[in-house]
Amino acid sequence: DGSCALIGIHSKQTEGDGILKFTRIDRYLEWIKPKILHYYIVYKGYSFWEYVNAEINAN
Repeated sequence: DGSCALIGIHSKQTEGDGILKFTRIDRYLEWIKPKILHYYIVYKGYSFWEYVNAEINAN
């Protein structure tokens, strides 16, 4: 729909640097940010699922 970005939240604290959570609701970013040490935003154009799979396979 193009109305919001996909946000992947990645924590270096988790074993294997795993993905903790993801959401399509980018307006909540400011609420999420204080709760984690490391995060990144992955927009739709970067193929979120391929990126997640690459992260998992790299471990």
